[in-house]
Amino acid sequence: MNKLTLDFFNNPHPGLDQSFTIADDVFSTNVPIVELKVNLDVARILNEALVISKFEELVRPAYEYESTARVANWFKTPVYQEPDIEKSRYYTNLIERKLGDEPLLPVNTDKNRYTEFFSQINGFEVEWCHIMELRPDGYLTPHRDINVNTQPLRYFWIPLNYPEGSKLGIYPMGEISINLGSIYLLNQRNYVHSVANFGKENRYILNGMFKLPTSVSFESYVRSCISLQYNII
Repeated sequence: MNKLTLDFFNNPHPGLDQSFTIADDVFSTNVPIVELKVNLDVARILNEALVISKFEELVRPAYEYESTARVANWFKTPVYQEPDIEKSRYYTNLIERKLGDEPLLPVNTDKNRYTEFFSQINGFEVEWCHIMELRPDGYLTPHRDINVNTQPLRYFWIPLNYPEGSKLGIYPMGEISINLGSIYLLNQRNYVHSVANFGKENRYILNGMFKLPTSVSFESYVRSCISLQYNII
């Protein structure tokens, strides 16, 4: 594992030291991460996914200015994406609107393939979703996903297992304590984050973005979770 990622997880983080305000558009609220305790049966989702998924290694080319690898032992398989997925991708050049370097794999858009996942989510529709496999010694270096999305809490991150040695870190919070069964809304646009697998087993997560509008009840629940987790009155 590279030194940049090791330092990110081994050195202390300062912690949050600011107050937050919930935006009128709740998904534009600039908090690092929000846990939605929805009690997904992630074991069933993962068991089904491992049977039908074909994981392909995700290799990102290095830029000239980079001195360290960005990713290692990271594999993914697509679950679902809308035909107009390009509008939701991140940009490496915001001014010229040049798309990022991650290749989009062909996607079977039949939601009936992953019945366990789609039958359990409630309150939102998926715009795109992948399953990510992080193998032992795998990592993504600390980074932000720069994009034009002004609603960063539309991005969801769902751990399907979390064996010993799995890590999610967000600056300035540090390592995040994970509860299986929860959905996490991760503000990857505005906060530096990193993942690593220091263990001996593969770690699996679902990540993606949900479509707007969502149900009123779902938005209300997200608002209440932000209020509770960040002590906003």
